Amino acid sequence: MDIIGLTFEVRFFIALGLGFLIGLEREASSLQYQKQAVAGVRTYSLISLYGFGCAWMAQNGAPAVLPLGLGSVVILAGIEYVGRIREGHHGWTSSVAILLTYIIGALTLNSIIWLPLALGIISAILLSEKTRIENFVENLKKFELFAILKFLVVTLLVLPMLPNR
Repeated sequence: MDIIGLTFEVRFFIALGLGFLIGLEREASSLQYQKQAVAGVRTYSLISLYGFGCAWMAQNGAPAVLPLGLGSVVILAGIEYVGRIREGHHGWTSSVAILLTYIIGALTLNSIIWLPLALGIISAILLSEKTRIENFVENLKKFELFAILKFLVVTLLVLPMLPNR
């Protein structure tokens, strides 16, 4: 499955750790912004383990459990989102983080390990850097954005099509 050949138990604890990391960030963020946390360390850890457990069941003869598990998490996140809207809070970040945490848990068992690690760590970074990202966007000039887009077109679209000799 992957070069490192991690055992089931190690993957289990990686899933737990990544859920814990995302939950830690969400709980810390709610304290920093003095808001009621949608979910915290325990909930995100459990969601990741739920994804891991559903993936295990899918591997062991119950393939419908993985999409059904995702569906149940989507329903719970939707209920939570509707409740937050009724309280006057708008924003999808925590709901998306809940869904991503489930997927990270499932991927920890079902994929090469760098994928859930990258998703978990990058998610935690993006979630924790809200203020810096918002400040960056506010200070970004239109010509700077256009320069970034041109660079990406050249680097990711044009360059790969050019001959290497």
